[in-house]
Amino acid sequence: MQAIEHHTASMRSCGQIELLDICAEPHQELPVWKEYLPNGECFGVYSRNADTIAFEIPKNTSVSAGFGEKFWLQIATERSPHLVLSDGKLSHYHQLELFTHLFPAMQPGGVFVLECNASATGNVMLALLAQIAESGFSSSSSLTAKTDFVGYCARNIVAIEYSEAAVIVRKRFFEQRKLTTAPLRDLAKSFKQLDSPGLYSRVTPKIYGSADIERRTSSLINTFSDTPHPGAEVGRLENVTVVDGGVVVTSDGRIVEESFINARHTSKRGPFFRVGKGNLYVSERPISAQASLLGDSYAIIKQTWDSNFGHWIVDTLPRVANIVEEFPGAALRFILNGAAPSAIKDLHAASLGLFGINADQIDFVDRRPTFVREALYATPMTIPPFIKSPRTVSILEQLVDRCSPQVRALYASPRKIYLTRNRYPRRNLLNESEILPEIEEAGYEVIAPEHLSLEEQICLFASASHVIGNMGAAFSSLVFSPQAVKVLALATEQMVHDYFYDIVCHKSGEYWALQGRASHPDAGIGSDFSINTDDFSRIFAEFDR
Repeated sequence: MQAIEHHTASMRSCGQIELLDICAEPHQELPVWKEYLPNGECFGVYSRNADTIAFEIPKNTSVSAGFGEKFWLQIATERSPHLVLSDGKLSHYHQLELFTHLFPAMQPGGVFVLECNASATGNVMLALLAQIAESGFSSSSSLTAKTDFVGYCARNIVAIEYSEAAVIVRKRFFEQRKLTTAPLRDLAKSFKQLDSPGLYSRVTPKIYGSADIERRTSSLINTFSDTPHPGAEVGRLENVTVVDGGVVVTSDGRIVEESFINARHTSKRGPFFRVGKGNLYVSERPISAQASLLGDSYAIIKQTWDSNFGHWIVDTLPRVANIVEEFPGAALRFILNGAAPSAIKDLHAASLGLFGINADQIDFVDRRPTFVREALYATPMTIPPFIKSPRTVSILEQLVDRCSPQVRALYASPRKIYLTRNRYPRRNLLNESEILPEIEEAGYEVIAPEHLSLEEQICLFASASHVIGNMGAAFSSLVFSPQAVKVLALATEQMVHDYFYDIVCHKSGEYWALQGRASHPDAGIGSDFSINTDDFSRIFAEFDR
């Protein structure tokens, strides 16, 4: 008790303190805590069925038959305690489960008391805290970069104290908000669906050089083939804040769920952290608006990963077409990613130019939270990396006709191309020079896409019946390719085939791949690599028929 008093003494004189007492079985300690915190609200959580309790259940008490993730998520949504006391009779798995949900929901500066034998072995809860303690609570610890719950703890625990019968955890002070997600259709003032979700067929890839990658790709196909692609929706929102990479937050603390595109694979999403597996999020840094855009209608286009060429072209740009279709001739402004490199900003502006959008209609907004009075939002039509709607591909195919006649004329004839990325600082094909003579002799043009304008890349791929190359972002331009395009991707042994393979499915084309060997496997998919040239020659002879 002395250790608890040391950490909670300042709470006794404060108003509106909330205490949560969690027990494995009913007891009557709430009056004791109410006396200790005379200005506070004390709530109890018990795990026994209500009909087994022999005495009157105290007020402000929740009773659960067996706890569980759903129960703790509900408590985390309803409560924001300053002090949490967890009974030592709970199993360490139950303690970890409740800590995972309630620590993020706890008020900054709050104290979490876990009754347990601090010297016990095999306790997963203590093992988690030991990782954090060993990092020294340093903001430069590698743990803080993790996007899971360990990372959240590393960023937000400032002290851990071990006593004989408990571990006491203190949360850092910062500005925190609790938010929930909802789909655009539930949050928009007006809403229209332009296309419905649906399914599309997959082609069978031919993968050589790695049985593991072949198996993993096959597993992805089996997993996602029955997952519908997203529909196309456009909505009008009022009084929202655009945060970080385009996450949209309403004035009543709800996040447009679709604006989390390209961040759904992780619990940490920009300044937000997902609590458990539900739709509750907490902010880890201020999200109050620091800038405002007033007086016009603003289409929110920027989104996570839009500094990547492929994700911009395939995941983001088609949303612009839906905005323009739904609001033709409207005097709109477009919010793009102001934190992107200058070359990417030029790409973004050139892309919007194909839809008749002028540079003076574009606002490059940085990562500061920005208030927008009247906003338009088009939902993403992809679920990266493996699902894209046919509408997405159709919109991008039509951009060929928007390119200048001069550029279209340059690439009017059918062609076969080889894409090199050996001018990049990573993932070079080390023995590319050994296969280029064979490729060029077969009539392939060697192309460095980064040296071409956007219109040139669009028209080049629109004329390409065969595409071979070192797999990278340039393969995203396959969306402009004709039906039945044939693709041979060269990749390290760690690269799976999902994003670009999926594009070829929409073309009813052929997707071939040859896995190489990384020169530095520890570098992951960024490593330079080599391919077996004999295997390449054999595969190429069949591919090029």
